[in-house]
Amino acid sequence: MRAATLALPILCSLSITPAVGADFASAMLKGADLSGQSHDTTDFSGAFLGEATLAGSSLDGANFQSALLTDADLSGCSARGANFASALLKNTDLTGCDLTGADFTGAVLDGATLVQTILTDAIFTHSVLDNADLSGAMTDGVDLSVARTCGTRLPDGRTGPC
Repeated sequence: MRAATLALPILCSLSITPAVGADFASAMLKGADLSGQSHDTTDFSGAFLGEATLAGSSLDGANFQSALLTDADLSGCSARGANFASALLKNTDLTGCDLTGADFTGAVLDGATLVQTILTDAIFTHSVLDNADLSGAMTDGVDLSVARTCGTRLPDGRTGPC
């Protein structure tokens, strides 16, 4: 008896038309170019967005719960009130983003870059920020003591404890 082979499409160099409120839940969007577009309130829950580019995009209120965003570029985005709970954002570039009120509960941001990012009132309960860079980030109303920050460069210049 021969084993069956399942081929899953991986979309590379994909460009998507702006789609406010669209449903991309569990979509395979590896390497997709969504830069400079508006995807406010779009559902990306469980989506595979590894190496995707969302730089300069408007993602306000978008749902990235349990999404995989490893090595993605979200620099300069606005993701106010977005849901990143349980998302994997390893080595993701969030430089200069406005993440006011975003929820990162249980998210993994190992090695992520959050330089000059607005994190006002963002939630980091049980999140992992090991070796992340938060230099110059605005963290008013943020409690990073509820997150793991081993080796993280904190906004005040200190390094997080291990």
